[in-house]
Amino acid sequence: MANTLIFVIVGIVIVLQLRFDDPELWGKLLVLYVLLLAIRTTSVLSLMPILKRIGVGITREKAGVLVWGALRGAVSLSLALTLVQDDAVPEALGQQILFLTAGIVVLTIVVNGSTMEWLLHLFKLDRLPPAKEASLQKAAAGLNQQMEGFLTRFGENAFFNTLSSDTLRKYVEQANESSVDSVGVPDDVNVAFMRRLLEIERKTYWTLYEQGYIGRNASNILSASVEVALDNNPVIAPRSSLEKNLSLPKPPYWMLRLPVLNHKVEHWIFTHLSLNYDIARGFVEAQDEMEKHLPELAPSEDMKAYVLECLEQNRHAAFNFIRMIEAEYASLISSLQLASARRLILNHERSLIWKMHHEGVIEDSEAERLVSMVEDKMKKA
Repeated sequence: MANTLIFVIVGIVIVLQLRFDDPELWGKLLVLYVLLLAIRTTSVLSLMPILKRIGVGITREKAGVLVWGALRGAVSLSLALTLVQDDAVPEALGQQILFLTAGIVVLTIVVNGSTMEWLLHLFKLDRLPPAKEASLQKAAAGLNQQMEGFLTRFGENAFFNTLSSDTLRKYVEQANESSVDSVGVPDDVNVAFMRRLLEIERKTYWTLYEQGYIGRNASNILSASVEVALDNNPVIAPRSSLEKNLSLPKPPYWMLRLPVLNHKVEHWIFTHLSLNYDIARGFVEAQDEMEKHLPELAPSEDMKAYVLECLEQNRHAAFNFIRMIEAEYASLISSLQLASARRLILNHERSLIWKMHHEGVIEDSEAERLVSMVEDKMKKA
């Protein structure tokens, strides 16, 4: 609404105050439009080598889209409108600035904005890269296999027993499996496959957090490790960014002998171990989830075997950390497990309450009261 309001106000001001019969001003507008595109082109081209060196390189086609996508809008208009209303700015200068600003906004929206779809099509950026297309077709093929099993069960249902699976099969789009092996360079296909697995891993962490299986801090740290793994060439294992979290904390042990500080140090140790214990559990769960998707996503048996080896390496690092806790802090392992189990149980109880509410078993006020009781137990725990 604010954006629209700015355009309306500027339109009214322009119609009431500005003149459109000055050829020189129109010439300046065209020159300014060309210069702005030239400046943006220079900026993008000069930064391309730097971006390439830091691992975020862009192609010439994408650079062209960045240049052509320089649309101006409400911010520019609002600033120009402010100048027009400022008594410290000469009226003629303010009107000239408003005319040029509004003209640039119109030109970028009408010329650049209306031709962007054509430019994306010209540069072939309106389609998936070959590697991602191959990965998508691989997933679609797995989806169709599952749908085939779903269709065969229709005949067992008394409400659909007059329908044949052949009649219903036309509603299921068949994947073109023949193009999976022919699309893209193998290296690109493998990279796309690895990236898709890491995206599944990242999604798993947020699901685990929503289910109460891991805490927010653990979820944030694990998601950040995925971001690092996705940078440049994707890496499943080893996870160097998690080495600190999958190792025992090293407190100043001499402080444990001090009567005042020893309790604080013990609390610090337990807090760190609890967080890292959460991270290890979530990390293992994510590796298991990634493994489930290998059959339908892996582009080749060799790549599947390689990823399985990486997943096992990650599991080994997590379980090795658990064994270190059991060896070094045997007295705390039960407390760590209890803290994790308590959170998981209470979160599960809360989700069941909302499920009962969704199914109409309990009313709004009853659900809110039960959830409030659960959350009170969480605070006291």
